[in-house]
Amino acid sequence: MQCDQCKFWLEVGQDTHLAATYGQCHRHPPQRDTSIESKDVHPLRHWHHPLTLAKDWCGEHQTRSNPSAY
Repeated sequence: MQCDQCKFWLEVGQDTHLAATYGQCHRHPPQRDTSIESKDVHPLRHWHHPLTLAKDWCGEHQTRSNPSAY
């Protein structure tokens, strides 16, 4: 039960240094990036879903009903 088989996971790219696929976990709402301190930066642009590797896993995994559709 890895992230790449989960219905909440969205693939976003490949990391050539790690030779791995990574994506975003959409199980929970986006999280605010608190590392942005500048007052000149628009606050709504710095929300994100956590990045995970395709082979990662968690205890909230839910298998996709049609894995080939993603």
